[in-house]
Amino acid sequence: MKFIKRFLCHSIIIIFSCTNKISGPGFTDYSETVNRQFWTAAWSPDNNYIAVGGVDSMLRIYHARNLKLYKSFPVDSWIHIVKWHPGGETLAIGTLDKYVYLLNPHRGNIKSLKHQGGTRALDWNYNGELLAVADLEEGINIRNTVGEHVNNIKKTFDPETPGKAYLALDWHPSKNIMVAANFQINLFDADGRTLNKMEHTNKAAIILSASWHPSGEFFVIGDYGYNWEGENVPSLLHFWSQEGKLIKSVYGSKAPYRNIAWNKEGSRLATASDVLRIWTNSGELMHESLQDSTNYLWGIDWSAGSDKIITASRFKSIALWDSTASLVKRIDIK
Repeated sequence: MKFIKRFLCHSIIIIFSCTNKISGPGFTDYSETVNRQFWTAAWSPDNNYIAVGGVDSMLRIYHARNLKLYKSFPVDSWIHIVKWHPGGETLAIGTLDKYVYLLNPHRGNIKSLKHQGGTRALDWNYNGELLAVADLEEGINIRNTVGEHVNNIKKTFDPETPGKAYLALDWHPSKNIMVAANFQINLFDADGRTLNKMEHTNKAAIILSASWHPSGEFFVIGDYGYNWEGENVPSLLHFWSQEGKLIKSVYGSKAPYRNIAWNKEGSRLATASDVLRIWTNSGELMHESLQDSTNYLWGIDWSAGSDKIITASRFKSIALWDSTASLVKRIDIK
């Protein structure tokens, strides 16, 4: 029962994410009943556009060169994640509701895909032929480029890991293998076969993010941490080999690792939590931004040139940073 209570507590925080009223320099007082988070940010493969989405159900696309708004598209539910197709023309949009959307922002074409439940994690495979969508109820749905169903990966019930939602998912950079995680870590192929299963070392902390290194030799997961009934477990990064060996666990964050992203070369890992942190590929901290009160970072992505980072935050701020975590520009959305 204690473990179930832990899971329900995490689910409420992660899925519904109610913010608290804050005040201070540079902030407006927000009602405790109003959710403002930008959950996700994604830089287009051609380096020209940045997509941002969150709980106001509006997908915004900005010109990357100056953060001027290019286009915006309303959807019917909170936006949890957006991912550009490797070809750069299509955005996959995951929401809290029962639909996933495929959008061509330049033509304005949008396609709604009926889905079993909401999603926090989705990703295109390395060549863009497959889209994996991890729903909040039963497992992973795999579709082709135009959204047609290809396969389902059902999550089997495990009494030690309650809940069926995979909250983190990432395809291998050159193979049809994906890592999917919640309280444990699984490697699947595109046919749904389980290739490996790894026990999460921070067992009380649900996993929110996962990213393969561009070499494909290892991946990193970021977890939520845990503070419940007198227990205080910090949020950690964990480096895992494809063979299931834990390479390293890294401390340093004061808040959950909502999203993480490698630069194109794989030399730097950027993480979104209480601040922006930039790590080496061996997990050494290189750069850290200043903390902006409780305006924690949620969405994060690198530019194609690996010289800039975009973040989206808890109180609807969008920030552009250089590769040393120095702020270049910030805009605040009302």
